[in-house]
Amino acid sequence: MTPHAVGVRPLAPGEASRVAELHRAVFPDYESSRLGPGYCRRMVQAYADRADAWVLVARAPGGPIIGFVVGAPPAAQREVNAKLLPWGVVGSLRSPSQLFGRVPAGWQRLRRRWAAPASGPSSSVAADPEPVPAAAPAWPPASIRLVLIGVDPAARGQGVADALLAAFADRARRSGHEVADLSVVVGNAAARGAYARNGWQELAVEGDGVAVRCGLDLRAPGSP
Repeated sequence: MTPHAVGVRPLAPGEASRVAELHRAVFPDYESSRLGPGYCRRMVQAYADRADAWVLVARAPGGPIIGFVVGAPPAAQREVNAKLLPWGVVGSLRSPSQLFGRVPAGWQRLRRRWAAPASGPSSSVAADPEPVPAAAPAWPPASIRLVLIGVDPAARGQGVADALLAAFADRARRSGHEVADLSVVVGNAAARGAYARNGWQELAVEGDGVAVRCGLDLRAPGSP
């Protein structure tokens, strides 16, 4: 399969459950995944329902959804996280491991999700760590964020991530955004390579050294 054989389009009605299932398969260690399929489905649908955000899905011709990407302004991401707070509590009560992890911290821990992404970095852990920039270059604030991107493990290495990243950049540019950002786990060499290949620049380490913040200048000539 080549990137040209991958079709990318907006999420259609009834497809949130499939994307939620794929999200949990790709990111089993994320807090959102541990909160259960219902929470993940609501998370996907919450972004798809917004006018200022989007969920794009990738398919092979005649096949199932094999990848997805979620884009949203930082403020929209915070609002979605706040909207999902009650469902996070429900998911915690249904999972003993989540409950014991949350109760000591109480609502204070939950409320921190208002200001920080609940889903984790945009990509899961894989491979060995790569070098990270020692200092971030001057960079304007991003008005759109790549919240999540995931590819079915069975479809990796077939151009799906490149197709999704190109579609994200095109949608962001057509929506009037000039700068995008994302966070990726430091050890995910494969994802960091895909971002670099598609024009993203690594800016700085964040999250106590766990993740790298990357930026994409959508105004740059020849940007994806």
